[in-house]
Formats: sequence, structure tokens, C-alpha cells
Amino acid sequence: MTSHISVFTLPMGLVLICALVTPASATGAQEPTPSFAQRSPFETVPEPLRSRPAKASGPAIVAVEFRGAARQPQSALRVLIASRAGGPCDPETLRRDALALNSTGRFSDVGWEIEESRSGPIVRFVVVERPVIQAIEFRGSDAVTLPEILERFAQQKVNLRVETLLQETELARAAATVRALVAERGRRQIAVSPYVEPIWPASGVQKWPPAAVKIIFRAEEQLLP
Repeated sequence: MTSHISVFTLPMGLVLICALVTPASATGAQEPTPSFAQRSPFETVPEPLRSRPAKASGPAIVAVEFRGAARQPQSALRVLIASRAGGPCDPETLRRDALALNSTGRFSDVGWEIEESRSGPIVRFVVVERPVIQAIEFRGSDAVTLPEILERFAQQKVNLRVETLLQETELARAAATVRALVAERGRRQIAVSPYVEPIWPASGVQKWPPAAVKIIFRAEEQLLP
């Protein structure tokens, strides 16, 4: 049996590149939108604070596995969860474990599966890693430059920078910031839209979701009514 937690809702009109993992079936829970305090995608994942849960009960877990985590070793993820091999397989504990993994901000989707084997249940957490932003571009207008845009992002605390993890919910806010900056330069009839473009490895292997992306802000002149 399985469960699934979806962790974001993308703004309308954005071009997206993400895939949601949908495990088999079970009871999951929706996680609130994570905070946008960015961390380097190459740091060690910190252990989140957790309140003491009620005593769990259930059949003994045979093994705990992680699927979809390419940048983090499983040993680093195991310290974040309470479920352990030999411990009880408890749905409420699994739900809290999924929330703990999501709270790191490294995953756009977190779910779990329970595979029944002859020896007992195997717990498998299925995650979708957020891609790393490798480039940011601004096209379609000479009203502002990219350094000016990035400086305004820093001033407005827009968490969209190269070598950080993509937070999709920041895209609309970033586009509005660029639009305001362009308007300050007298170009009030220009609309700005964000696009996310995958960056595939040199090998040409296109594995979804991509590990890296490029963010493009495209400016387009609006026709007067």
C-alpha cells in the first residue's frame, strides 16, 4: 500500500518542468508551502526539530529505502526520519517522516510505499529532487540588464539565484519584480513571463525530472487597446 504528498501548486501561465511521483495507495497528507530560506544544494541536510510522537505500533519493518534521491546519500536521509528497520510500520509515523523529508526544502514531491514481503513490510520513500538553477537569463528588452535584475532580487529577497534549488512558487514573484523594474525605466507596456528550461547532461541522456534548469524571463510588448 502507498501514500503520496504533493507539496506545491504552480502559478497559472508558467511553463513547468516537473514530474510528480504517485505511489500506489495509502493515506498521505498535504504539506504546507515550505519557507524560502535557500540553502546551497550541496550542503548536508540539517535535522529538523520534531516533537515527541505517540508510541507507534504495527508489524516490524524489514527495510527502509529511498527512491529518487540522487544528490543525497540514504544515510543522510535516514537521520531525518523515525521509521527504522526492526521498528513498527506505523502509518502516522510514516506521514510525519514524509513531512520531515519535505521540510528540508530539497524535494518538490515526497511520498511513501509499503511493500509486503514474506519477511514483513518494506518501507520505501519516493522523492522528487528539486533541480539546481544553473543559469538565469532576461530576453526581449534592453530596458534593464541581468545584473540589475539580480541586484533587485537581492533587495526584494527573491530566492532565485544560480547554484540554488529551484522553488517554483518564487517564479511569479520574480517575474513581478522584473516587471516593476522594467516599468521604472519607462517601459510600462511590457509584460514579463518566466520560463523553466531543462539543461540536459553532455551525455544527451534526458532523465526526467532534469537535475539542472535555466530560468528565462521573457519580456513582450503589450498592444494598447
